[in-house]
Formats: sequence, C-alpha cells, structure tokens
Amino acid sequence: MHPRVIGKNYSNIDVAVLLSYLICYVLHLGRLTYLIGDASRTAVLGLEILTLGAGAALCALRRSYSPLLWAAAGFAYIVFQANLFAYQFGATVNYATLAQFLPMFSFLVFIPCLIAGRFEKITSLMLVISAAYSAFYILLTLGISSGALSVGAGAGSLVISADASSGRPDRVVMLGDIVALGGALAIARALDRKKVGYLALFVMCSLAIWMSHSRTFTAIYVLAVLVYIALRSTKVMALVTISVFTLIGGWLIVGLFSNDLFPFTIINPYDSSAIVRDMSYEAVRRIIENYWITGVGLATDQGDVIELMGTKMFFSADLGIVGVVYEWGVIGALIYFALHVLFTLANDSAKRVGFSKADANGLGTVAAAMVAFGVISPTILVTCLTGLFAALAMRSFVAGRTVARSAPRPDLPKLTGWERRHAGRSGAADLAKPTDQV
Repeated sequence: MHPRVIGKNYSNIDVAVLLSYLICYVLHLGRLTYLIGDASRTAVLGLEILTLGAGAALCALRRSYSPLLWAAAGFAYIVFQANLFAYQFGATVNYATLAQFLPMFSFLVFIPCLIAGRFEKITSLMLVISAAYSAFYILLTLGISSGALSVGAGAGSLVISADASSGRPDRVVMLGDIVALGGALAIARALDRKKVGYLALFVMCSLAIWMSHSRTFTAIYVLAVLVYIALRSTKVMALVTISVFTLIGGWLIVGLFSNDLFPFTIINPYDSSAIVRDMSYEAVRRIIENYWITGVGLATDQGDVIELMGTKMFFSADLGIVGVVYEWGVIGALIYFALHVLFTLANDSAKRVGFSKADANGLGTVAAAMVAFGVISPTILVTCLTGLFAALAMRSFVAGRTVARSAPRPDLPKLTGWERRHAGRSGAADLAKPTDQV
C-alpha cells in the first residue's frame, strides 16, 4: 500500500502517539515527576521510550526508513561517548542518565504526522501542551513564592535556591522551549488570524517566561518576538542569529587559548552565575587541549566530573558551545553547529512541507531564539524542538526531491542512432545526415 494511504488510515494513531510523547516529555524534562515520586519518574521514562518505539514502528509502516537509521546512528554515538569517558578515566557508565537525550529522537513521533499531512494538528497540540504547562507553572510559582505551597525534599531538583547577589528569589525550573514555542506560535497566529484567544495565550506564555527569572533566555525570547512583530518575517532573524552564534561561539572557543579572557563576567563581575561560568571556563582550559578531537566523553555521574576537574563548581552545560567541545570534541561541535543550521532553516522547511505561513513564522521565531541561546546553553541537545526541526528537514528534503521528479520535462525531438552518436561534436551541422553528391 502506498505510504500516503497508510498515513491516512493511521493518522489518528499518529496523533495519539505524538500527544502521549509530548505529555511524557513535559513530565520528564519539566521535572514535574519530582512532585509525585520516584516510581512516577520510572513510569514516565518507560512510557517516553515506548512512544518513541511506537513512532519508529509507524515510520517503518510508511516505508520511511531514513529516520530509523538516523536514530540508530545518534544513539550509538551517545553510547560511544559515555563509554569513551568511562574508558579514559576508569569510570562506570550509568545508562539511565542518557535518557536526557531522548528528546533529540522525537523526530520519530513527528514524522508519521507529517507524512499524514497533520500539520495543523501538530502545532495545535503543541499549543495546548504549552498553554497547560504555562498555566501550571505560573500557579506553582505563585504558590511557592507566597508560601501557600511547599515542596518536599524529593522535589529539590524542581526548585532553584534564591540568589541574593542577583536579586533572584527561589524559582521553579522551567521547560522553556515548550513555553517559548507556545508564545511564538500564539503571537504569529494572533497577528494572522486576529483572534484575542491567541493573544491571551501569548501573554500567558510570556508571563511564565518572565516569572522563571532566567534573564538571558527572557531577553532573547522578547527580542525574537519584537523583531518578528516588526518584520513579520523570520528569514533575516534566522541569518542574524546563526551569524551571532558562529561569531560568539568562535570567540569563546578561541578564547580558551588565552589566559586573559573571562567572558561571562565582562558585563557584571559580581554576578554569582557569571562567576561560576567563568570558573568552569577556566577549568576547561586545563584539559580540553588534550582531548580536543573526541572530547573527554560523556560523564554519567557528577562525582566523576568533580574528580576529573578537581572542583565542585564545574558544570559543562553552563558553557554552551565550549561545554560541547569539552564533552564531545570538535566532531561533536560540528554536529552541534549542524543542528543549529537545522533550526535556522525551520521556517523554510515548514513552508515547504505544508505548514501555514503563520505557523511557519512561529516555528521560525522560536528557532531563532533557540539558536541565539545555544551559544551559552546546549539546550538543543535535550529539547523536543530538535526532533521537530529535524523531522521538518527530512520531510522538506523528500518534498524537494518529489517536486524535482514531477517537474515536466521539455519535449525534445527524438534522435536517431546516428544523430545521438554525433550530437555535440561540432554543433547543429553534425545533426544533418550526409547526402549523396549529384
């Protein structure tokens, strides 16, 4: 049966699998399972893996095998990096911690919906998930800040302690990618469809981001939205953000070979978050020159990192692209850059696949914000947006090949055997058959 026919017959299953995955993703990466207990974390992780497996099966049903190959290669690379660290430094691999990278393989649940043409359903589902999570985040933050709610010891990973030096109170860890996606899609639809409901959703998502007290992410999100409102296009924004990512990322990497550069405290030398980042940056200098090709590998236990680096104040995730070079080496950094290029192409890929102009612009806006944020935080390694934009790139490539194959060819005169053998030797004169001289 033709893949598109299969896609139509199974489209409801596609959507159900995608919805199940998104719920598991929010519960897992949003750390909401810490409010419930250890058993819930195990159950959610199991369901997340199960939904990815279901997505892989649906891809196979549609004879779309390339996503399965990409997933296998990506998973093998991650496992290799974890074992590389264990081999080089005598550590033990804890494979359970690799679950943080599962969102990168979410293209397995997006592609079946794209094949079935459920473009509006994908963005609508993500808007619903974003709205529900944003509302819950706002209520949870208000409850904790007012003292009406208290979290137990088991939920300590959900709340970041107050930072007196920067004036930030206790704050709940936010799954910023989902909230930013909801805000970007909502404002794009509000401007296109002139509906107050989408504007209200945009305000709610923006309020949630502001309440997260993540200053850099908030500033980038606001700037991306303002630029989109002003230009009503994301192409210029995409080019600017990938250029900024390349220039600043290159500056940070080159700065590793200069003992005078402390990039994170340039603006505010007294900010505790910036000080910790500079300490991590300084620690990387001592080790990265010996492991620059493959990196030190992927540590699956923070204790191993502390033993290697000799400090408790080292967090590779705080260093953005420099942290990627430290863990994954130059090879990983090139892959990291390629993923940001996928984000840059999000708008064009979405339009080519079949998304509406408004939704494509919304996807392009959040993609531009994530590219800019990728300089200082490797968020795209643990977000389902990477899976979504990878799926768009794969389907866009397929759509481009389909258009090229179906393009009408010009009608050319049929040539005889003699003409085919002699065509092109000396122009059109050679195409005339020799005639008998009278």
